[in-house]
Amino acid sequence: MSGRWIYVAISLIAIGCTGNFFCRILIALGFALFYRHELDRISWKVNAVFMLVMLILSAPVNLKMSEGRVVALRNGYQIIRNGLTCAMIYSNDSEVSLDDIVRIDCELEKIDGYDNFELSTFALWAKGQQICWQGSIRKYEVIDRGISLRRLMYEHNRDNGNGWINQLLLASGMESDSDYRYFFTASGMHVSFLAALIRRLYGRRNYPLQTLVKTIRTMAFIGLVFRFPYGYVRVLINLVTELFIDDDRDRVSLRAILLALYRPYYVRSIAYLIPTGLAMIGLFCEKRSPLVSKLFVTALQLHFYGYCNILNSLFFSLGRTVSGISYCLALMGSFLPVKADLSEGISGILSLMDRLPQFCLNGRLPLVGLALACKLLTDYCLKQENRYFLMLALLFVLNHYQSVLNPFYCVEFLDIGQGDCSLVTVPFSTKGILIDTGGNVYKDVGSDIVVPFLRSKGLTEVEVIISHGDYDHCGALASIGRQFRVSEVYWNKEKERDIDGLKLLSPLYDRHYEEVNDDSQLTYFRIDRFGFLYLGDISEPIEEDLVNSYQNLDVSVVKIAHHGSRTATGDALLSHYRVPFAVISAGRNNRFDHPHQEVVERLRNYGVNILCTSWQHAIRFRIFHGFMIYSDADGSIGLYTGR
Repeated sequence: MSGRWIYVAISLIAIGCTGNFFCRILIALGFALFYRHELDRISWKVNAVFMLVMLILSAPVNLKMSEGRVVALRNGYQIIRNGLTCAMIYSNDSEVSLDDIVRIDCELEKIDGYDNFELSTFALWAKGQQICWQGSIRKYEVIDRGISLRRLMYEHNRDNGNGWINQLLLASGMESDSDYRYFFTASGMHVSFLAALIRRLYGRRNYPLQTLVKTIRTMAFIGLVFRFPYGYVRVLINLVTELFIDDDRDRVSLRAILLALYRPYYVRSIAYLIPTGLAMIGLFCEKRSPLVSKLFVTALQLHFYGYCNILNSLFFSLGRTVSGISYCLALMGSFLPVKADLSEGISGILSLMDRLPQFCLNGRLPLVGLALACKLLTDYCLKQENRYFLMLALLFVLNHYQSVLNPFYCVEFLDIGQGDCSLVTVPFSTKGILIDTGGNVYKDVGSDIVVPFLRSKGLTEVEVIISHGDYDHCGALASIGRQFRVSEVYWNKEKERDIDGLKLLSPLYDRHYEEVNDDSQLTYFRIDRFGFLYLGDISEPIEEDLVNSYQNLDVSVVKIAHHGSRTATGDALLSHYRVPFAVISAGRNNRFDHPHQEVVERLRNYGVNILCTSWQHAIRFRIFHGFMIYSDADGSIGLYTGR
């Protein structure tokens, strides 16, 4: 069987990198047809069987749950597991603890979160964790109080004021404020460091085989204490395959296969791709090359986050060591009977990499680009020719300047929750135009959403138009300005502006109204034969003023006023402009119940195509030579050629 498993591993990785179940079926069929002529009969059958098993395990399992075990505690929510499915329950019930069996008395909804065109998203993470449902509850009904070592450890640390230990060991109450720190935590580097340390200690007094067996036993015991999180499962699979399989190719391939089957939707995660990718590339390296590892990690960061600080990649090994040492300190500190206030010190250690100067590569590397980067690294390892490094550098440069190579006009409405934020880009330019920035008192949408999105587009600067001073329209401006170049901010109404060759008009620029929402700065521009109109938060009487004063506006897409509130979007606007598309920017389950149902019904009565961020997440319009392609982050797509 030597070498045969590598084909199975490649097939399962390719299937796993697709999040849609139907697409997984198509990819499996494609590999089956391709391998039918490339492999011998036995190898083809083995590959087909494993792909079939992968598809069966990938089949959606969305059984609702009424009770389950508390498997994780976080800030304001808990993760409840019942069988193959999990639910995320938002609650501040302080009486519930780890491993309690609780009854969930609330209406569960399917997982839904911010999604801005395939950047690393909450929904993708939840799918990998088998979290299918979410809901809110004030107080749990505890059916049975759990008894476990990790619960005792959690409560011991909590009672002694060692919350930092629970954060590092159980991720309890911790939400990472840094993509780079999360990169190490999610990838399980700290668990690998622990296993390597234990193995080295045993190796001082034991033969290699005894060392390996004892390491497996120790890691299995610690994993049992923490109920086998993914990092421990991965390390144990690595150790066990090393115990029974001698051939490096088969060993690495079987690790990839078993992990893919263990969590079929976790393949497209850094926890799977970093160790698996590094191991597979290592198969082709005669000598282990730190530079190859760093370049692979750089490619992954560009794919998942849309940007990468080059210095962070260069210090990747140091970051991995810091993460591992911190985890080991927390593990030892969990047995202390007194408070060990190391939270500030540990936090300082973990944030060392965040303090490095920023020399960023921007631009989201698509999945095809990631596969090409892996191919170039593999070719370099096999042939040791520097031209492959040069080709990889060229790939990174082209990705960094992808906005300069973009031939489309693009108008995108970001999914930032309850608020407005839209990005307009013109062909072959690194400058963007933000119309409003969004803002949320509970979430830094500037740092978490807008800036990463701007970087993922390969932009270097933006000019910002603020419709009015409400926080949900301008609250993220300061956060964006601290991390991204904002060359100009337009607060006041002007008749006309020219930004990067695009002419933007401000209808009603010479009118001023007492109410803040009514005095919103409107924006209108034309791209090719398509007109875009932004209405801020104006009310229906102001819409009537607009119609009476600007009767000849040709509007293809209107950003509906006030998030779809019943105070706007009247018959005068809709009957006069007859817009084919309406975009509503509103948060899911917002307290204002936007968009209001009567507005939605009115739009439908006028035959308007409704696109709403609370239903379809981010929305994009691409314009090229008289064609407008519209799509959303849910995967829907359409073509419009005008009236």
